[in-house]
Amino acid sequence: MDSASSITIRGIRYSFVRKREQQDIRVYRARGGYLRIGPSTLVAKERKHSEVLHRMHFPVPDIISHGTYRDQGYFVERSIGTRQFGKIFISDCEQNGKISEQHMASFLRIISRYAAVQLAAQQKKKDWRAFGQSVHLPILQKELPNKSARLRRAYARAAERLSIFPFVVSHGDFNAHNIFPRGVIDMEHVCVAPAGYDLITVMTHIEAFPEVPGYEYRRLYSFSQHQKDSYLTFVDRFFTGAGLPPPSGYIKEFRFYRMVWSAARMQRHPRLQQWRYRLLDTVMKEL
Repeated sequence: MDSASSITIRGIRYSFVRKREQQDIRVYRARGGYLRIGPSTLVAKERKHSEVLHRMHFPVPDIISHGTYRDQGYFVERSIGTRQFGKIFISDCEQNGKISEQHMASFLRIISRYAAVQLAAQQKKKDWRAFGQSVHLPILQKELPNKSARLRRAYARAAERLSIFPFVVSHGDFNAHNIFPRGVIDMEHVCVAPAGYDLITVMTHIEAFPEVPGYEYRRLYSFSQHQKDSYLTFVDRFFTGAGLPPPSGYIKEFRFYRMVWSAARMQRHPRLQQWRYRLLDTVMKEL
């Protein structure tokens, strides 16, 4: 299905926003709601994730309606705003050279809501094989066959060190572009992961983008060292309050898993792909 400039469903006209990078799902917007439309199986899976997380009281939008349109599945979720923190942080850095403390405080408030629900929903089972699939480890091993064994060993080392953490329902792509002051969007990567994966890598994921031009994407905002330190102290308090070890002591392990996810499936962006492969080598050496 082509990305039409607008779609009218149930008398409401939705304007095209974007097509997702890795999935044949398109996002449209109307006043008060966002439409996600694409192959029925993919859309139904994401809708189910959203509904489950909403029932668990994660700060995610509620589903207004769902159905089919020209053999495509769709659902409409209630709008939680038009400016995600990614845009807010980029604007801060362009105008003032840094992320404002006011916006950082707002960011911590929604992270606090998310973390409270996540840590209260610990899972009994730890499925490291399923988590490896969620971060696309098998895909990356096929892309880098000469490093497959090394990746497997690094994955196992990180898993051993992180075995002290329970598994929790996780977003899977928790970053500032999926987080609004009022909630979190884009549930297509929901998985069960070691506690800390979302909450640590939301701060480190921006490092998967180069600071210099010449790549398909580059880093457009950065956290100051003070903001990083304050954030980690904030997250550690959540964990120790829940009787868990502070995750700040395991940044290298969480960062490795996120880097595996970030390096896989980047064929459309070959320059960034090669840059991330090199960064992945560095991250593995740190384990």
